[in-house]
Amino acid sequence: MTSKEDILKFIGLIKRAGKTCAGKDSVVGAMYKGNAALLIISKDTSGNTVSKILDAVEYEIPMYRFSTMEELGHALGEPPRGVIAITDKGFAAALDKKLTDYVDEED
Repeated sequence: MTSKEDILKFIGLIKRAGKTCAGKDSVVGAMYKGNAALLIISKDTSGNTVSKILDAVEYEIPMYRFSTMEELGHALGEPPRGVIAITDKGFAAALDKKLTDYVDEED
């Protein structure tokens, strides 16, 4: 089983590789360009923001509700972030597997 900490550390690694974009406007832009390979929306992102992001999805990509804005921002070395897109297919596939294996103890 994959831990939350492992996933957050992996997200940080992907960020250091330059294969993430974060924040609603950046993520929506990446999705319109077809550059987003996986989407993570924090569990505490507002319903209005989630709707705007989902309305921008024109193709099928894996999407997960995971963690909090504070934790995602910390993993990226940025302020709190409610949405992250992974822009590399290899990293997205590896993160998809980790998120699929993850069992949230808080749910």
